[in-house]
Amino acid sequence: MAATLQNKAEHPSPFQDVINALAAQQVLLSTPEEIRAYLDQHADLVSVLPAVGARVRQEFGEEAELSLAVYRDPEIDDHYLMLCVRQPVYDPDILARIRGVRALFEEEWNGSSGWLLVTTDFRAPRCAHAL
Repeated sequence: MAATLQNKAEHPSPFQDVINALAAQQVLLSTPEEIRAYLDQHADLVSVLPAVGARVRQEFGEEAELSLAVYRDPEIDDHYLMLCVRQPVYDPDILARIRGVRALFEEEWNGSSGWLLVTTDFRAPRCAHAL
């Protein structure tokens, strides 16, 4: 039993690695258990998610709020990960900047079993300074 606990401590789950990487990038996880379940079903996104978070943080800076959630489409039976960018003041070119970030990862996403949408809802950040 002790060896099993020790192995878990030495080898954190891939999900925990993603959580740690996203936390370092100040990405809020609105529904961690739903995100974990989605990543369990679509494990090929685990390797790209931290890189996407880092690139979005680099593009939009520390003032932006980044929030990851599982989006469930109310009209059809579909769900996917959504990384939402919120800014205190929206730049007129925010959608072009988001498209630029998405284009960098297009090759990895095309072969993925799941989907990660980087977008904005044009709302104000929910947290002070987004951190």
